[in-house]
Amino acid sequence: MNATSSSDGLTGDDRAASRVRVPLHLTLAAVFVTVLIGFGTVIIAFGYFENRRVALLGAEALMERVSAHAETKIEQMITPARGLVDMYSRSLAAEMTSTEDRLESLGVLAEALRLQPAIASVFMGSKDGDFFLFRSPDHSTVAAARLGAPAGSRFAVQSIEREAGVVVRGELLFYDDDLALLSSGPLEPVDFDPRQREWYRDALATDQQISTDFYRFFTTGEVGFTMARQMASGNGVVGVDLTLSDLSSGLAAQRITPSSRIVVVDDAGRIVAMSERLAEDQLRERGGGPTGDETIEMPRLSALDDPVYQELAARLATGERTGSFEYSAGGATWIASLTLMPTQRRGDVVLATLIPHDEILAHADEVRNRSIVISLLLLAVAVAVALWISHNISRSMRGLAREAEQIRRFKLQTPVATRSRIDEVDELGRTMSVMKDSLNQFFEISRSLSAEKDPRRLLEMILREACTVSHADGGAVQIVTEDEASLEVAMLENTVTGAHFGGTSGQPVPFEPVSLNGDSASTGSPNVDAATVRRAETISIDDIEGRHGFDVSRVRNRFGGDGYQLRSFLSIPLADQKGEIVGLLQLVNARDAAGHPQPFDPDVVPLIEALSSDAAVTLDLRRMLKAQKDLLESFIHVVAGAIDAKSPYTHGHCQRVPVLARMLAQVAHDADDGPLRDYTMTEDDWYELHIASWLHDCGKVTTPEYVVDK
Repeated sequence: MNATSSSDGLTGDDRAASRVRVPLHLTLAAVFVTVLIGFGTVIIAFGYFENRRVALLGAEALMERVSAHAETKIEQMITPARGLVDMYSRSLAAEMTSTEDRLESLGVLAEALRLQPAIASVFMGSKDGDFFLFRSPDHSTVAAARLGAPAGSRFAVQSIEREAGVVVRGELLFYDDDLALLSSGPLEPVDFDPRQREWYRDALATDQQISTDFYRFFTTGEVGFTMARQMASGNGVVGVDLTLSDLSSGLAAQRITPSSRIVVVDDAGRIVAMSERLAEDQLRERGGGPTGDETIEMPRLSALDDPVYQELAARLATGERTGSFEYSAGGATWIASLTLMPTQRRGDVVLATLIPHDEILAHADEVRNRSIVISLLLLAVAVAVALWISHNISRSMRGLAREAEQIRRFKLQTPVATRSRIDEVDELGRTMSVMKDSLNQFFEISRSLSAEKDPRRLLEMILREACTVSHADGGAVQIVTEDEASLEVAMLENTVTGAHFGGTSGQPVPFEPVSLNGDSASTGSPNVDAATVRRAETISIDDIEGRHGFDVSRVRNRFGGDGYQLRSFLSIPLADQKGEIVGLLQLVNARDAAGHPQPFDPDVVPLIEALSSDAAVTLDLRRMLKAQKDLLESFIHVVAGAIDAKSPYTHGHCQRVPVLARMLAQVAHDADDGPLRDYTMTEDDWYELHIASWLHDCGKVTTPEYVVDK
């Protein structure tokens, strides 16, 4: 079913489509913006996920380095301490039984503490109950405060001597960095007995080095553990103290991000060290010895009120000890890395590094956010540029649309002025300009052909307009004779040689008619004129001197001479409304912009053919009008002859009146003065006078003879 149409010529479907039409500049801008957004989104997403992947890979590599570094750091803390214990236990002579004897080794001990500040103290306890401890107070503010170290103190010695189980002397000595004695005094309290300590009993039970659990140190109250070994002489035990604060501060220094965590736990899930400081109430005292020192039981990881550590403890409880994994806890995702630590403790000790997923990707998120901001800014600039470009393009296209509308309405007088920097749009504008000019020219030619009544001028107009359109030197118009057996040249003109025959030139055409039957007797090739009529199609010869299969001798005869060189030739049939050929339009030597001969442009030939078709119809109409006039005049002459034959008195009257009337009118038309000096007659006036003078007595046809005789 066809859509209904309205008075505006649009169907319902057309009107529906017109309601959703969008301006070109908005369409182009939308396309540009969509493409830019798509590209920007893809690029940002690709960059973000690549940065995310690189960040995660970097985080894994970084955690491995942190684990290795922490492992190395702990190894650097434990290994020297272990070596110092082994060395001191083997080098301490049995005869070094007094404080003075033991002070002789201060140089070695001081150098050891200088090289390894993680060692809190070096000590020895004898089987007699003597105790000798060497520490660095400036390494621990807690120790310095408890001992009351004077200013400038670098090292301190705590010494207790017993005889027969009774304390004889307790001394506290302070030295500067050069081991010069700064002050000395009694050591309070002196009820410390090394033989009651766990590290002493464990060390005497074996010949190997031992490591204690965490406990609170007697003098400073700090939490740590002891590494000890029996002396080679068997007279006592040598050991070193390592504080938990040293391990924790070392781990805290290894944190990758502000919220990352590092924790060391044993195989029972107890915390050995962690990057965060444990609150005092989280350290549970396991019990006291005879001296009042308490062993500290470190909290279990699962006992901490922290879901991050609780979830980690659950993973460790499954037996997982190494590797990397992700888990969610506390509303966040964490990346964990587990590494076994080399220690002297019984059972596995695991180093766990925990990093918040968001902090690892913080840089990637920052890059993504910056990319989005930059992309939005670039998008805004791109949108503005796209709108500007699309507006300019659409402005040109709107101009061309207006020009097309003018062409549709046949308003062809104004030239196309739309230009654009875009080659295709500008080319379209130029093409429309040429089309508009061509149409205007074609319509002007058509109007001129329709208005022209003189056949001679009509032929000249057809030929000259065709030469103008094709930039040809000249040409000829040939008309089919009445017997349709030959072609005769009605007009020929060549602007280069100045030849002008027929038409309004007054010069007779000096060329013989061309037969339409048979081929050339000299060459055996068809004559190009006759071939055009027989084929009823245009024949174009690019080089008339080359091989083309036609006899062009008549063409050379018509246009040659005076040194004129023929190059290109175009022969177009003139067909009337019935399709019958009434003549030919022939052009010679098309010229380029520089004036050089060239073949006829194939793009121009259709326009010349259209012009020729219009001209052929016009010629045919003129011939028909002439035939009608001739018929009318013949009829009038018959009537006038019949009137003159009615009576001998009027014989020849109707023939004489037109002659006399024309003579009188000619005198009036030629008058230069008098009352008729402004009187003129047009060609139509002459024709009307001619017809009227012949018909002035037409009423006598029905008049009886006797009346005419009277």
